[in-house]
Amino acid sequence: MFVNVPDAAQLENTALRLYFDAWERTVSLYNDFCDVFPVAIEEVGGKHSFSEEWDEYVGDAQAEMGAICAIIQQAAEIRLKSIICSVSPYLLLLNSEVPLKMGEADLDFTSLRTLDAVDLPRAVRTMTGFELSDSYIQRYGELRKLRNQVAHLGQHQGGLSPSVLMVLLGQQFLALWPDGRWLSRRTEFDGNSARRFFHDDRYSSVETIVMAELPSTRALLDNETFNKAFGVAKGKLDGFCPDCVSAIARKSGIDAESTAYRTGEFTAHCAMCEVDLQLSSASEGCERCNSLLEALVVSDDSEPNVACYGCGHG
Repeated sequence: MFVNVPDAAQLENTALRLYFDAWERTVSLYNDFCDVFPVAIEEVGGKHSFSEEWDEYVGDAQAEMGAICAIIQQAAEIRLKSIICSVSPYLLLLNSEVPLKMGEADLDFTSLRTLDAVDLPRAVRTMTGFELSDSYIQRYGELRKLRNQVAHLGQHQGGLSPSVLMVLLGQQFLALWPDGRWLSRRTEFDGNSARRFFHDDRYSSVETIVMAELPSTRALLDNETFNKAFGVAKGKLDGFCPDCVSAIARKSGIDAESTAYRTGEFTAHCAMCEVDLQLSSASEGCERCNSLLEALVVSDDSEPNVACYGCGHG
């Protein structure tokens, strides 16, 4: 009997945690520099008054970025395994010589050889209905070589940059999670999940972290990638969800960000918590933004959560 057989959902969850760990570390590379030098995050990779400092900073960060590449690749491999496991986990043993013997001893799945990383994309194409593009398979191979340099040599050849990591992260999410639920997954599977233990909803919460990061996310993802990853264009993500606004830690000092978009004349959807919102005309304009539109979370609660759709003010 096999024991410790991998589960597709658990593998995918691990892949997402690794992915968002790499994402969070990459965004921090930008923010750490922009916190010291007065450069807009979307302009930091171009020509500006602090270009020399940026180049020096990127040079010093090569080891860190090499480690991030390794995490991105590990996330990809585990995600591909989860896709194969969704058909059958035993397909991962195609390259393994499973001992067939009489006896009562259990076979530990984790002790057996599974498909090599280089074979995973082809295995997904052959054994599942999940579509992987030729361009992604090529990028996967290039990233695997980068990861191997770090794993086997402790270094990589050639220069890395935060912008290269950002492109890799964007392409990987679109290829491996093509359903446009980036913001929801970012909130559920934040890269440093252990911090949840300390969240008290007064000074910290997951939603607070993601809200604080959202302006950087808007700036760093190009329009096409943002549209596909979030399931909505940047310009249409313009409304505030009452539930997500109220989830921001009260004493964090973080401002709410728009996470909702219109789906009809009087309906909207939140890309963060994925609830549907009912919109209605306010009796008078919002005291903060003068909006005449209120958002109501569609639920069975006797006291529904209501806030201004234009700014989130309750």
